Amino acid sequence: MASLRSYLPPAGSTVWRNERRLTRTSSSGEAESGLSRTRIKHIVVREVWKRDIPSPHALYKIDVMTQSNHWFILRRYREFHCLHLNLVKQFNIPSDMLPTKKLFSNMSLIHLEKRRNALEHYLQRLINSHHDIAESQELFQFLNVQTHDVLCVTRQLAKVLENEGRNILASGGVFTFSPTQMYCITRQLQLPHVAIQQSDTSNPGDEMVDLGYLYDFIQELKSLCVSGVASRSSPCQELISNQAFDISLFKSLQKLQVRLLRTFSCAPCMQWLMHCTFQACSG
Repeated sequence: MASLRSYLPPAGSTVWRNERRLTRTSSSGEAESGLSRTRIKHIVVREVWKRDIPSPHALYKIDVMTQSNHWFILRRYREFHCLHLNLVKQFNIPSDMLPTKKLFSNMSLIHLEKRRNALEHYLQRLINSHHDIAESQELFQFLNVQTHDVLCVTRQLAKVLENEGRNILASGGVFTFSPTQMYCITRQLQLPHVAIQQSDTSNPGDEMVDLGYLYDFIQELKSLCVSGVASRSSPCQELISNQAFDISLFKSLQKLQVRLLRTFSCAPCMQWLMHCTFQACSG
């Protein structure tokens, strides 16, 4: 077990990682481009909500931003605690770094705000620390990076389609993407060219990936289904802004299905769905 205690920023530090991280080099000796790696640029515990079901507890809304996307997640203290235990075991960070549960017994508004601030500081210390911690699989899973970051999502899709894409197209069946995957496919093309050509090797299990397998596939796909779960706890405007996508990338598209497991009653969401369908039919 490697100890990375010395790479944690001091308590109360406001120094961000781009000012303190070690410069890494590639095998050729050149500085490694940040565009080809998945990094958490900013994190804030935006709100804390008091919930009574199934028992009284606090729910924390965490805003996460990487260089390619921005989303939020909801977490309870016990999930923070599980993350911390894993990081202590893996990297030998201080066991007392996470605020203890004794501070979380009071559910008054004043104490809720204190714990929100303490947990935000905890996360910010992690992302400003040594890259092995800040880009660890444990932290990325806690923050849902693999399912929301553009670089992670498109590379995972490319890996699958490298092996299965030809057979899927030959079968002529409908292929399903989630709204988040559709957004990431669109957003990836807007990133600098280097981010498409290089592989993100910073995370465990990552291998060289050719995104051409993904974009060749979507240009030849004829039947597309966009399907996903729309959470009622998510503000509509955030959902729409984070999941807008371009159907015109599917050059051979003949059939489009848009299927949500929970429907919306608000006008902006219905207009979004109608806009997506119109783009596909007119493209």
